[in-house]
Amino acid sequence: MAKGKKDVDYDVIDVDDEDCSDDDVDKKKKSKKNDFLSVGIDILGNINYKVAIFLFLVGLIIFSDLFVNKVLNIIDGTVSTDGTSTTTKGTVLQLMLLCILYIVVDLLNTYKII
Repeated sequence: MAKGKKDVDYDVIDVDDEDCSDDDVDKKKKSKKNDFLSVGIDILGNINYKVAIFLFLVGLIIFSDLFVNKVLNIIDGTVSTDGTSTTTKGTVLQLMLLCILYIVVDLLNTYKII
């Protein structure tokens, strides 16, 4: 094999062949959905937008200064001494709360409650 050449296996259908029907051609065309646009559309079609919007809004609340000052400040060791940022413990608590709320909303959405 020449340098820089790749061995490519193409699935060729001879449309003029008597053994090949239109159904075979249609099946091959449908099974070869590998162009970038169709893959991208399939991926975007599978996004759960209700859960994504909820996750965004809850993230805005949990990581806000208001939540840090009013909720996390109650728990010792979660906010730095100057009160402007969270410590590692506070960040872990924020992420745990976000994950728990995501699981709850995902379950509610899966069982068609929301």
